[in-house]
Amino acid sequence: MRCLTDTLDEAFRKIAERNAEKTAVIYRDGQCTFAEIDRQVEQLARALYANGVRKQDRAIIFLPHMPQWVITWLALQRLGAVAVPIAHFAVVENLQYIANDCQAKAIVCSQANMDKLPDILPGTPIQQVILCDLETVPRDLGLHVQADSFAGLIRGVYPESPPTAVRPNEIAEIMYTSGTTGLPKGVPITHDLLLELFDDSKLQSDPVIPRGQGIALQGSPLNHILGQDKGFGALFYGESLILLPHFDTEELLRCIETYQVNILLGTPTMCRMILDHAKIDQYCLDSIRYVFVSGEAIPPDINRRWQERVGSPLYTGYGCTEVVGSVSALVAGEDFPEGSAGKVCKIKQVMLVTPDTLEPLEEGRNIGEVLVSSDNMVCSYLNSPEETAKRFVTLNERLWYKSGDIIEIDDEGWVFFKERSISVIKHKGYRVGPSKVEKVLNKHPEVANSCVLGIPDDQTGELIHASVVLKSPQAKVTPDDLIAWCEEYLVAYEVPQIIEVRAEFPRNETGKILRRKLKEEILTCSMAQ
Repeated sequence: MRCLTDTLDEAFRKIAERNAEKTAVIYRDGQCTFAEIDRQVEQLARALYANGVRKQDRAIIFLPHMPQWVITWLALQRLGAVAVPIAHFAVVENLQYIANDCQAKAIVCSQANMDKLPDILPGTPIQQVILCDLETVPRDLGLHVQADSFAGLIRGVYPESPPTAVRPNEIAEIMYTSGTTGLPKGVPITHDLLLELFDDSKLQSDPVIPRGQGIALQGSPLNHILGQDKGFGALFYGESLILLPHFDTEELLRCIETYQVNILLGTPTMCRMILDHAKIDQYCLDSIRYVFVSGEAIPPDINRRWQERVGSPLYTGYGCTEVVGSVSALVAGEDFPEGSAGKVCKIKQVMLVTPDTLEPLEEGRNIGEVLVSSDNMVCSYLNSPEETAKRFVTLNERLWYKSGDIIEIDDEGWVFFKERSISVIKHKGYRVGPSKVEKVLNKHPEVANSCVLGIPDDQTGELIHASVVLKSPQAKVTPDDLIAWCEEYLVAYEVPQIIEVRAEFPRNETGKILRRKLKEEILTCSMAQ
């Protein structure tokens, strides 16, 4: 394991020195070596310091994937400042809330999002704006704060950057995750936690790709813990990282062939889009050795088709932002049972409990809510004592994160994700697991994906409402056909009362279905009727 006495900056400096002329980042067919990235990181760190950014100051990264994203994040680590990564399509209200919650001092923004700044900045502590994709900053922005172009700052002349005396247990970044209240919750993550994550992640792919030999294509966003797990994990071991400015299936296929990509990150939906692309047979995908997907369960037919076409299985795991990555994961090259999310990672401890009481399960029982702990872990949310008290609990003199997830661990230690405990539908006194109903619907030959929710109902408690996306607009299957299908495989109280066909699901930037938003849409529609 990498020495945890390092900070992120110390670790990256060592990697950049050892791999100076090796390609670090590829973007729109342009390539930057580790030495070039390190030089720009140093320049930006000096510029930020000259403009007043100090140790532990917060700076929002509000960018799509581009080299400036990576350089900004690394420059903040060099200063001992704190990165606050935000999805580049985040709404103004969320940005304002986050800026105030973390007391952000600066924001790095793309030209495409420039028009949002006048709505974001008022009432926030942001004092500096850095704009990418521009050589100079227009004078008529009307921002009333200091604004500079990224390119101009990189070209500037600055004195030596001062020593920052950063410690490994200090905050490196704050990632925001949505919670039961609907407001984003800040998860403070330290330098040593991220370095531990990168090392643990490499253990999962080491059997098929020796460290230092990876060429990773970033299919998961860098503002998400998975994207950093696999993306920054590549850079911090001297490997090349390919950034796509936006998702384009054919461009992704071209990059795989051109750069001999052997590590691919994304979602099962992304893999389906690749397999279904009309020109897939025009591209060679033989270089791929390790594909990690998350955000949703892997449909068995997608895994089978992927192995037939590419020659390697799809790997996955179970984890979340609060535990800084994986709780369990599949290890490349090892056989595993279908539907498993691997075995518990060596650096994590888990305990299965009864959700309502938090009592450990009796011997012989192996399905319950999972609590997660580790010797080094996040201990609280930022500025959220009530949410912290709900999720971070002390049992047997040890701190645990209460996940809210129901999992099964079989006798051989394989982990299977079952439900979010808050997602369980209470219908006529029965407890119905949405994933069981979804699994049945997804087996229908005309169904691409499904999402099952409980909708409040005075007579039954909750109605079982299923939304489905079909594989083809020309599919002839009807909701009644799908209800009849469910009746063949489910007991009566598990069969949906309502099935609607949708063109698509609302999803977040990682491809995960936004169940809360979908439920809001369903409730709004029913009220309108």
